[in-house]
Amino acid sequence: RRGGSGDVLSVSWHCVRKREISELDPGRMSLARQPRFFLIGSWDAYRSRRELLRTPGDSEELSAEVEVPGGEEESTFQILLNGSWSAVLHPPTSTQAHASWEGGAVAGPSGDALAAEMWRIRRSEVGGGSEAALPALVKIRLRLRQVDGWPEAVSWSHLGSARPGA
Repeated sequence: RRGGSGDVLSVSWHCVRKREISELDPGRMSLARQPRFFLIGSWDAYRSRRELLRTPGDSEELSAEVEVPGGEEESTFQILLNGSWSAVLHPPTSTQAHASWEGGAVAGPSGDALAAEMWRIRRSEVGGGSEAALPALVKIRLRLRQVDGWPEAVSWSHLGSARPGA
């Protein structure tokens, strides 16, 4: 291939050594095989993915913090397996979508995010059960509980105002 200055560029390689996969760091290999989970939600019109990360001190839980609008009646979310819109984790039914405050079951992955159910964080939940005026943004911690590395339940908790003094 010709470079910008008219020079010919090339790449070549040769085998230095062969290693069996079993010789590689087993910890690194097991991490590479673990699925990753990403939140998508109404708080930003489902535009961004936020990765759920291992909760310190709990090998079976992944979590992420998000800011939800305090003035909305509800915020909704789903979880993408490996960040893919064609592998959506969601509540099993619309009735169970509201039960997740205490820990709702997980269904999926489903191939269609738009057709799948969504978890719903109600305004009364983020206000600690109060319908009083809430700050513009409320911080929520969403948790994904795993059993043998696979999603088992979703829950969340209210962490307070997302902005000091709000």
